[in-house]
Amino acid sequence: MSRNYKKNILNKHKFNIINHHFEFNELQPDITHYEDYKTALFAVNKVLDIKVPAKRLDKYILYKFAMECSVALSNPLINLVINSEKSFLNLRKIQDNKTYADAILKKEKKCDLNRVNNFKILYKKFKNEQTEETFREVESLIEEYFTFPEEDKSEIFDFNINLSSIDFSYYNKDYQRTAEYIHNTWKKLAKQTAKTSYSSLIPLPKPFIVPGGRFREIYYWDSFYTIIGLLISKLDYMAKNMVDNFLYLVEYLGFIPNSNRVYHLSRSQPPYLAEMIETIRPKCSKKWLKRAFNLAKKEYFYYWMNPQTNYLEGYGLNRYFDPVNQARPESYGSDNVNSFIGYDYYSHERSECESGWDFTRRFHDRAHDFIPVDLNCLLYRYEKLFEKWSLLFGNFDEAKYWKNKAIQRKSNINKYLWNESEGLYFDYDLIKQKHSDFKSSAGFMPLKMKVAGKLQAEKVRKNIVEKFETDNGVVSSYGIYEQSSYCKEPSEYQWDSPNGWAPIQFITVYGLLNYGYEEDAKRIAKKWLDFNTRIFLTTGSMFEKYNVIQGSAKAETSYPQQTGFGWTNGVYLDFLSNFIDKADK
Repeated sequence: MSRNYKKNILNKHKFNIINHHFEFNELQPDITHYEDYKTALFAVNKVLDIKVPAKRLDKYILYKFAMECSVALSNPLINLVINSEKSFLNLRKIQDNKTYADAILKKEKKCDLNRVNNFKILYKKFKNEQTEETFREVESLIEEYFTFPEEDKSEIFDFNINLSSIDFSYYNKDYQRTAEYIHNTWKKLAKQTAKTSYSSLIPLPKPFIVPGGRFREIYYWDSFYTIIGLLISKLDYMAKNMVDNFLYLVEYLGFIPNSNRVYHLSRSQPPYLAEMIETIRPKCSKKWLKRAFNLAKKEYFYYWMNPQTNYLEGYGLNRYFDPVNQARPESYGSDNVNSFIGYDYYSHERSECESGWDFTRRFHDRAHDFIPVDLNCLLYRYEKLFEKWSLLFGNFDEAKYWKNKAIQRKSNINKYLWNESEGLYFDYDLIKQKHSDFKSSAGFMPLKMKVAGKLQAEKVRKNIVEKFETDNGVVSSYGIYEQSSYCKEPSEYQWDSPNGWAPIQFITVYGLLNYGYEEDAKRIAKKWLDFNTRIFLTTGSMFEKYNVIQGSAKAETSYPQQTGFGWTNGVYLDFLSNFIDKADK
């Protein structure tokens, strides 16, 4: 790989962050095809009293300004809610802050530019007079301008999929019943968006599968585990649709947001794009792979390898990082009421959301102060797949470049993240300059991505079976850990013990298989299958997460337990297909 290749690719895809505002280079496509562009631009100019040249105003910057000013598309009235000493949410009997962030502007109000002044005037009044009268005014204004996604299906609506007949004939008829339910549930989870958004929604070109429940949009890392289930259900085209939508987001935004909501545009999620591409690659053309490869490289360089945010040059490793130090629009109420606002508190909280582990004691409430083991193993996988794909296209110099990148990252992972005395991989604390002492199942990812050596894998396997394995699968973390410095409520740490999650089971099982521990892998997979099946037969639902210690669906969480559920369904079908024998015909 020539020096010029590296220099050119970095120059093409890098971006800078100045005072928490994003500046995109001239090559970034100008996303101006949404009809609400001019209205939102007016709102930005009106409230900030600045003039932003439309030709240079990127959609990302537009939404960032708009959300900060509480006047635009995600929800212009959200600050009225969070600045209240009373519970405005209770007046409408809406308990989920996300409902407000997903509110839809009525189409007939789209061009009503007076709405900006109305919001601004009412906001000032509301701050000074939090009375029943002002509450009614706010409620009246909401009714005048907005509908809510539970009742308004104009932006995200059902997509009709035709299901193939799948043979789920197993000796255990309970497996068969559960699998058939999951197979049919794809119909309920299949959605598509309108071409135009009057809310925080980012429209997507193709239909997709949502996780379920309050998660009405597509989510980045969830989708990999959904895709593996779709392939088993012979919904290859829908699996490809999911990946094509992510490629679309990379093409026009430079990266994949947490979800296709504008309030998620300051962060991503665990990078699974390369793994998704490889998973469906056998079913796609070489022309498709070439485009997908180029866009995956764009995401890698443009977002993850930015030294001002996610890449730590001194370590040769990455971290999760969201630079926006403000309460999350989709969780304004809880963020402001329940959280201690310390130095960069919201930035750390958002960074923890980027990890996908929102929330856990694993990061001590200061997520971007840690080098996470799972993130760096995922990026190692990118580099190995980039090497593989370069060879497929006969680009031997580029393949050598990626091979060297992977070797260096693997070395750095084992240098900074391996703890020999504990026999486990740990996140690295950048402040204390040492390993975290929190034992989490993220430490199994080096086995899944083949970063560990044989002796290391044996020690990790010992930790898995002696400390993390339960009667119902693998628990997310081990041991009782003291409350962290910001003292969130225990229920907010849903990624800690006693909970277990489908992706953790998948990572654990296939990590063990990679090093020849077939008996352990099959045992854990069967425990998870039996547990999920038992809960399904009792409740009639598949859930987002489970309490694997008590053996129930009553998992600790800061929001109601969700059903559906995309990644749980995908992992169930995968384990059933690969570890359970079918009945003889």
